[in-house]
Amino acid sequence: MSEESTETEESNNKSDIFDSEPFDERSTSWEINEKIQIRSFQIIPIIGYGILITAIINILYIVFPTNFVSAAWELRAVGKLSETGWAILLGMTLSFIHINKGIPEKKILWLNYLSWVSFAIGILYFLLVPLAVRDTEQLYNQLKSDHVNQLKIQLDKFAQSGKIVDNMKKNNEVFIFAKTLGITLDVEKDSNMEKVKANMYIKLERHNGQSLNRIHDTYREMKINLLKDAFKWILSAIVTGIFFIIIWYYSKWARSMRKAVKYQKSLSEKF
Repeated sequence: MSEESTETEESNNKSDIFDSEPFDERSTSWEINEKIQIRSFQIIPIIGYGILITAIINILYIVFPTNFVSAAWELRAVGKLSETGWAILLGMTLSFIHINKGIPEKKILWLNYLSWVSFAIGILYFLLVPLAVRDTEQLYNQLKSDHVNQLKIQLDKFAQSGKIVDNMKKNNEVFIFAKTLGITLDVEKDSNMEKVKANMYIKLERHNGQSLNRIHDTYREMKINLLKDAFKWILSAIVTGIFFIIIWYYSKWARSMRKAVKYQKSLSEKF
């Protein structure tokens, strides 16, 4: 009987430790009890705080030094903030995970604060949208203006080059000028002057056309990249703002607990 009671006590102790069926020493799998499970989950909000701190450092790096006069800087800042939003969202979400039955009053205060911070950040992300739209419009108009100016400069260069060729008297002058422009003539140096100039005019027109095409292609590529980036960042800011509001909505329990704590304190002060 004593041996049986000893075995029973050992079995009960192991059952208490692992919160499972009586422990089988031959088993290769160990079940964890509720205390171990709670401790393993306690690391989740700690990781959340770490992600939040890292995200805040990144935001400070993005915003400072500020240059609100530049539309390009503002749009890039909006883009980087939109791309950093996932880290803040993840940090916020992990911070609210709590499986303990009791929550300390200080932590309730902190979670209540985080709940309202998520609401404020959500509104700020929504406000980034009109800012990004305005900056995109300014950059697009500036890009269009630069494109027109580049076309005008290139056409002026073409007209000026034609006048320079008109005033030339020797074949050698035409060949030297062509070389400075990176143009290779298809005639011999001892050819007729009119033939040399005619070939130079053809080459100038071709060179001008290639330059204009390059300007158009560069403008088209920059315009597409600008609109693609702006659309991506604006959409990202909207989605990020929505999810911050969702976090605020589903963290209502933290705000309710904070109200309950304040109510209990007021009652204790009265009585």
